[in-house]
Amino acid sequence: MLGASLSAAAQGPTAGVEGTVRASEKAPIADAHVFAYALSDFHLTKVVTDVLGSFRLGMLPAGLYQIVAYKAGFIPAVVALTRPTADRQQILELSLVREPEREAAGEDYWEVRNQIPPDVLREIETLEVLRSALIGADFPVPDRFAANLEAQTGVDDIAALGGAAQRTRTGFGVSSQFDRVAMNISGELNRLETDGSAQGDAELKGTANSLSLGLSGSGSSRFNLSTSRNHLVLTQDGQETPVDFEHLRLSYSTPIGSRGHSAFSAQVTDETNFYRSGEAAPIDVPGASKTLELGGTYSLTFSERSMIEGGLSYRARESNQVGGRTAGDLSRDRVDLFGRGGYRLRPAMLIEFGVYSVLRDGQLALTPQGGLVLQLNPHWQLSAKASGRVNSFNEDLPGGQQDFLPVYFGETPPACQEAEKQCYQVALARSDGDNLISLGAVHREFGETLRLYFSQDFFDRSESVYVVPGDRLDELQVSLTRRLSPNILTRLRSNVAAGGGGTFLATLEDGYQNEVRYVITSLDTHFQSTSTGVFLAFHQLHQSLEPLGSHLLPLDAIDSERLELRVQQDLNVLLDLPADWALQLNMELARNGEEGSREVRRRVLGGIAVKF
Repeated sequence: MLGASLSAAAQGPTAGVEGTVRASEKAPIADAHVFAYALSDFHLTKVVTDVLGSFRLGMLPAGLYQIVAYKAGFIPAVVALTRPTADRQQILELSLVREPEREAAGEDYWEVRNQIPPDVLREIETLEVLRSALIGADFPVPDRFAANLEAQTGVDDIAALGGAAQRTRTGFGVSSQFDRVAMNISGELNRLETDGSAQGDAELKGTANSLSLGLSGSGSSRFNLSTSRNHLVLTQDGQETPVDFEHLRLSYSTPIGSRGHSAFSAQVTDETNFYRSGEAAPIDVPGASKTLELGGTYSLTFSERSMIEGGLSYRARESNQVGGRTAGDLSRDRVDLFGRGGYRLRPAMLIEFGVYSVLRDGQLALTPQGGLVLQLNPHWQLSAKASGRVNSFNEDLPGGQQDFLPVYFGETPPACQEAEKQCYQVALARSDGDNLISLGAVHREFGETLRLYFSQDFFDRSESVYVVPGDRLDELQVSLTRRLSPNILTRLRSNVAAGGGGTFLATLEDGYQNEVRYVITSLDTHFQSTSTGVFLAFHQLHQSLEPLGSHLLPLDAIDSERLELRVQQDLNVLLDLPADWALQLNMELARNGEEGSREVRRRVLGGIAVKF
């Protein structure tokens, strides 16, 4: 019942912990669960055996572990494992004894059960309870199941309304595995509503809901379907201002042969007043729009030295323009085609090359790209990239004829790709186990209009800046991950950018010179000994528009700051609970508007999360 053998070998290409799970008659056991529980920091690693009964736990850090193997119908096996170093190769052979009837196991089963760590036992009991509940059902019993639920509530104190709004958030997720297919479902329900303390008849109501379904097969095929519906209404002085945003996206990717891979995506977006924010918005940005986007990519690895990738995307947008000579309905089509590749000249030198093209309104723009990656030594890496359009769109077109791209900071396309006329990037990175450092600099000259969002929270959509054709933006990027002690891991990220110089055409086709700068900094720390997570972030955004004509009046600048603190505490460190429970606290302090008269917003959310 407790049978296991352990062997160790010198460091090699397969360094880590791996092994097989077999029945007492030496037959391999597929879909068995193997848990590695670290006794030092209570970290739990989970894997499932393949059809040959094999598993791999990876390069576990040095320390003492309890390894538990479990499969329904067998008595679990528990063994102790000592890891001298993280790069040691160790092989486990675990043997499980069949259990035709639970009662026949008698005290033997409970003797083993008492050796299983509580965190692992909760995982096993969840699987057993679920399996018992589904026995006799017409659908297959999952081999693996996990669920999580989050609930938060609090107050959003909005100075512009002279009162507070109640904010609630519920998040959920379910993951399971049926045979060789894994399924994940997740979603969020958000609600914002004034509590009656607002001045006059001011009222704010909004909902933001999302749902995602993901499927993955044993052959690395992936399918994902996600949808979101968001609605916000501000009522002030009897006038309603609605903001709507609906989004549907599906994607599918799969290997082709032994060296190829393809991916396809389709998404539909329908919005009203989401992209535009008053007069301080480029004329290219509509008051309402519907957008269809289709895309596909294919990549092929020829050998360890070379690979190529190609892609095609199509976007069709129907929009309602707010002002200018093109006010009214307008349709735009755009086709993007790219190809890129890499070739390793020598083990420490990689050459990257490619070309990006955009066909829009009968005009074609071509952007060749090139890059170099040097592995200076086992820890240091230097990379450089450059691109430049050899021809471009006619930027003298009347206002409203240009296109625009809404993008999220942190999820924007890689630098030196689709939106820039000229781009140069250089980065230096060092990696040594848990300690990582990266320093980078980017210079961009934009050829298209972008609205750059710094928060994916629908209710924070105003936290954004515009970048317009002709803008030059310089950005410094710093990322640092460091283990301060065996139990403290921290990550610092910071992006600082400043620039402008492009001509900003406002709603009435008046010309302004654009100036943009932002500072985005975050510090994420995990105290493993107490299972405490602390996240601190600071955002500062500024955008000013200087009139190009003496007859024009300045427009209000976009000027905002936000400080956010999130804390999560695992309660299982303090209490012996039947599931993983955690307390959550989220506090924000933000202000925006003109200097000296900025509106202040305070947000406090508290809640609880549980994982089964």
